[in-house]
Amino acid sequence: MIDGVKIDVPNLHPDKWRANNLLDFYTLANTTTGELKDGTEIAHYKGLTFVITASKAYLNRVYCSLRGSLHKYFNNGKSNANDFSHSDLVGVIYDLFTKFGIDPNTAVLRNLEFGVNIYTSISAKSLINNLVALHSDAFTEFKVNGSKIGKGIGKQRYKLKVYDKGKQENLTIQNLVRVEIAVKKMHYLNPYDIVKLGDLLQLDKLEPLGGLLVEFWNNAIYYDKGVNWKPLTDFERKKLLYYATPRNWADFTPKQRLRAKAHFHKIIAVHGLTKTHQETGNLIASKWSELTAKKCPRLNHDFKQNGSIDLSTFEPLECTVNSYPKPNQSKNKKRQSKMSEKTDPKSSTKTHQKNRCCRTCKKDISHKYSNAVYCSKKCNNSYQAFKRKKMRHRIADKENRQLLYILPQLLKTNLSLIAEYRYKNECYADNLFQSEINAPYYWIKKVVKVTIVQEKLIVLTGMRAKQLIKHISDLNLKK
Repeated sequence: MIDGVKIDVPNLHPDKWRANNLLDFYTLANTTTGELKDGTEIAHYKGLTFVITASKAYLNRVYCSLRGSLHKYFNNGKSNANDFSHSDLVGVIYDLFTKFGIDPNTAVLRNLEFGVNIYTSISAKSLINNLVALHSDAFTEFKVNGSKIGKGIGKQRYKLKVYDKGKQENLTIQNLVRVEIAVKKMHYLNPYDIVKLGDLLQLDKLEPLGGLLVEFWNNAIYYDKGVNWKPLTDFERKKLLYYATPRNWADFTPKQRLRAKAHFHKIIAVHGLTKTHQETGNLIASKWSELTAKKCPRLNHDFKQNGSIDLSTFEPLECTVNSYPKPNQSKNKKRQSKMSEKTDPKSSTKTHQKNRCCRTCKKDISHKYSNAVYCSKKCNNSYQAFKRKKMRHRIADKENRQLLYILPQLLKTNLSLIAEYRYKNECYADNLFQSEINAPYYWIKKVVKVTIVQEKLIVLTGMRAKQLIKHISDLNLKK
């Protein structure tokens, strides 16, 4: 799950690390004069590097930082090829606090790597070679110590990596794959409110990160040559080979890329012979769900006898078998026919196609493509409109709760607000304090969005933004 990190540890005196028996610091020095070069002190312990750096701008000021793999630290610095669950992560963070005084509430994350180790249905080498591109970026080789082990895409704020974990760890396993996102700038994780080490203790902040991994994998162009070429037209064959070339995706405009991606997936869905891409995406999602699952005491756990309150997953439940009299032959034939439909893929696909219906109007769409969900564009638009309406209601409910919390406290506060309003088809924004707002009704009507600047930003839109500005204006008029 969580692997490599870089952490700044403020409010920690370096003497606490220097006096720790577990850490053996060293520094660069001139062999002739014994003069220290840069004053940086480094110590290694179980896959982690502890660094004490002297400030260049201020005298007698030093900074403490930590970098390395939390997963390897859990395994005593040996390997990170096994599973590393959230409960294991909690134990590591608690251990760092007790042994080295790293307070998770003040330690700031600078870099973060998260991903999963999965066992794929094909070899890791074959899976990696089938990756073509993601959006306009082609996958490039990913090397460790000069050896090619996978592919990746480097962006400004993060890097996507898919590599052969078995090869990296010199294991005999050939189908162990690591799918990972390395965050280089923590601004990338601002929507998930992950800033400090203590945020990794909260499952509700870590669970959405698995969606990033699955979204990255599902959006990637994956071509494994497992296609039935005979029914393809000459146009489809040329297009498929064109899509399989990584550099061609950079030549598309965003609109062309969207159409090309839809066309590619349509050909693969109808004529593809394998489902490795889809299966791998499901493996990533299930593995992340497994690693972030909440743990509870065993059903048969005896706290008094064991003297332990360690948490674990449920043990496998035992099942009992009851015997029943032999059924009638007619019922037995029906059961056999159902079992044959389950085991025979051709019959199952036929029955599945007959039962397919439109998601909106429930009309039969078995005559359409296998990946069709709607009977017409109208039903598609209707369903998407329904989804947007639910989203608007969800946002409105959230903002109404925030507004009910803010309004009673306005007499005691002087909030800093960013008010956005529309005037002559152009959008403007003003940064004002609460005491400076005195807007007439015709200006309040133009407000579209208000952002309350606090430790955690509060955003109000639509009528909620207008109500807040009106309420503040009324209060300032009475003063």
